[in-house]
Amino acid sequence: MVARGKVVVITGASGYIGACLTHKLTSNRLTSSIIGFDTKPFPSPTPKLQMNQHQLSPEFSDLLFKNKAETLVHLGFTIQHGHNKSEATANNINCLEKALTACKYASIKHIIYLSSTTVYGPHVDNPVLLSEKDKLRPVKGFQYAWDKVSAEKMLSRFGTANPHIMITILRSPIVMGPSANNFITKALFKPLLVGIKGQDPFMQFIHEDDLTNILSWFVHNPKMGIFNVAAPGLIKYSQLMHMSGKTFFWLPASLIYPLTDLSWFLHLQNDSTSAGLEFIRHPWIVDTKTFLNASNYLFKYSSKEALKSFFDSRT
Repeated sequence: MVARGKVVVITGASGYIGACLTHKLTSNRLTSSIIGFDTKPFPSPTPKLQMNQHQLSPEFSDLLFKNKAETLVHLGFTIQHGHNKSEATANNINCLEKALTACKYASIKHIIYLSSTTVYGPHVDNPVLLSEKDKLRPVKGFQYAWDKVSAEKMLSRFGTANPHIMITILRSPIVMGPSANNFITKALFKPLLVGIKGQDPFMQFIHEDDLTNILSWFVHNPKMGIFNVAAPGLIKYSQLMHMSGKTFFWLPASLIYPLTDLSWFLHLQNDSTSAGLEFIRHPWIVDTKTFLNASNYLFKYSSKEALKSFFDSRT
């Protein structure tokens, strides 16, 4: 008798990583079908995909139960907060809360949540390598990281109350690749790049293909716990600026911080307050030993190669 493939649910299925993962899973014979949820349409017709173009509804649990879904990958998340942070935060938390409630009453056995290494925060006193056991210290004012911390806490409470459901949290650095779209890539499209004088921290990245492969691996090889997932190798911020081919210059923190906050206050830019500058001022490098020991995964791209693939796709 042929074993039945997994039914996988993906929230945020039409997003950057969601679409990549959907295509990856459809080519895997161990996946029988994918139930996708997103308010946006899926980019292209895809076999095995049952797309639901709307927000999570009260019928979500019934749909999961009816299709005997086993695994939920939660990628639904508002990344660009702009000036309306409270609304975006509420949407992020409500979306996860609805997903967890549905999982509780359906057939879900495994939940995978994509978090971020920004939860550790870039700090001058960070250890050389941050492990999963290190304290979460998101930067004040950088709402993306705070929302991720709130989500992780909610998942922890849910896991304690529902021990029969396995929880996997993956903390990823900035994702790079031909399709990358995040706060770093938005900055790289600007005519000028700026660094903080006297600061040139190392940075980590992960290629979209590697992150997709890792998510797919966890779908079919369930592991409970929290895992840092980042590509091997480091790259300095100055190297990133050189690779961009853009004009760049260095400004003292005493000047660039108030200028950034002023431009935010005047709505001249919607990217970030000065809180975002901390990520090009202090290190936030993670140790991936726990993940590598659990998976023996071989990365296709180093941090530098992941970054290069983004720049190459723009030439």
